[in-house]
Amino acid sequence: MKRVIIAVVAVLLLAGGGYAVADAYDKVPGILTLPAPVPSGLVPLPRPSASPSSSTAPASTAAAVTAALSPVLADGSLGSGAGAVVRDGLTGELLYGAGADTPRTLASVQKVLAALPITDHLDAQGTMATRVVSAGGSDLVLVAGGDTLLATGAGDPHATVGRAGLADLAAEVNAAAPPGALTVRLDTSYAAGPRVPSAWKAGDVAAGFTRTVGMIGLADNRPVHGVVPRQESDADALTAFVAALRATGRTVTAAAAGAAPAANASVLGVVRSAPIGDVLDHAIADSDNALIENLLRQAMVAAGQTVPADGNTGTFVTDQLAKAGITTTGFALTDGCGLGPGQKATLTAVDQVLALATAAPTKGQPARDALRRVVADLPVSGLTGTLADRFTAGDTASVAGVPRAKTGTLTGVTALAGVTTDVDGRLFTFAVAADRVPPAGTGQARTTLDRFVATLTRCGCR
Repeated sequence: MKRVIIAVVAVLLLAGGGYAVADAYDKVPGILTLPAPVPSGLVPLPRPSASPSSSTAPASTAAAVTAALSPVLADGSLGSGAGAVVRDGLTGELLYGAGADTPRTLASVQKVLAALPITDHLDAQGTMATRVVSAGGSDLVLVAGGDTLLATGAGDPHATVGRAGLADLAAEVNAAAPPGALTVRLDTSYAAGPRVPSAWKAGDVAAGFTRTVGMIGLADNRPVHGVVPRQESDADALTAFVAALRATGRTVTAAAAGAAPAANASVLGVVRSAPIGDVLDHAIADSDNALIENLLRQAMVAAGQTVPADGNTGTFVTDQLAKAGITTTGFALTDGCGLGPGQKATLTAVDQVLALATAAPTKGQPARDALRRVVADLPVSGLTGTLADRFTAGDTASVAGVPRAKTGTLTGVTALAGVTTDVDGRLFTFAVAADRVPPAGTGQARTTLDRFVATLTRCGCR
């Protein structure tokens, strides 16, 4: 156990309806993971840093890794055609590969692919500004800036969810606006697109299994226990802001949307989100589809593109991956979050993204510190996010706290992708998926994937 604890420190210091069903604790297909208590007896998690992996731990051999993992991947619970790829995180050497080039459904593991264009085009330290500007006299415009985690009251400067508060914005506006009654309208021209991408099943949205995609929204409308409290519209944020402004003693009227305000309009108040890197970490930890799509739309705008009329981001993700040198042969992506049905990608592509994240910068190759951070902040086995209640029993519990991974689960589909270390602290990246699992056996297949990663973690395969 002591060696496992050492290993978890090593990996954490590495790098700084319809189709869907509620994803409470990722037990079933869908989009949200509930918070879970931290198991007792485990050391506190250190903050990840950009320190490279130690080169002193002995390397595993491809033959020994293959001998250890092949029997697990052949387990009948995974159905036919399961695939996996494992790489030495220090040298980049391929240690194991089986079916990695086969296009397959990866479910929410697709978010690992989406993280690359998001981190390439959005500043991880940047924030999303929600502003109120003057449209002349008593007419004001609430300008959406991408933040869908707005608190209706005061903001919490230490939180990711609810960092910016509409009550704080209202207080600034009350102090800066001219005396008397005010009229407020909402501008949603930034990264504008349909709230429901055409690739999503309308039944999934109607059933509340995902939030819709917007550029302004309230933290109170996030999914709870896998289901959104109610489907929102842009007007929800305007209504909440008007209420906050009335609470300052103002007479306020909400007006219909109009033309975008002038670029040089006087700013009467502004509140800012948590850093975009924190928001992305939250989206991946909670497997929040709408939030990933929100960030992808913002990345498109930052890349000089416009959001397509159908709202689908899959082509953008595929193109940006190819631009970064990722192999996209056989891809059929309609979104970046993995919610839309019929999508295909490869474990090879996931492996290449993980390799970019963990590799040391080289001459001519840009440093991808923001992507590196995404991998460092993936859910921790047995502790956080969609892995909170996995690796907690049987022959996987001994490695709890070591592997970090993004999960993917749909009926008949299960996948894991992330990083781990062996008993000597040697870093591995891995991606493993089975997308031909008998529907009734999805839970057992998930357990087998956990065993695959636990076997790798315990390996020391030389």
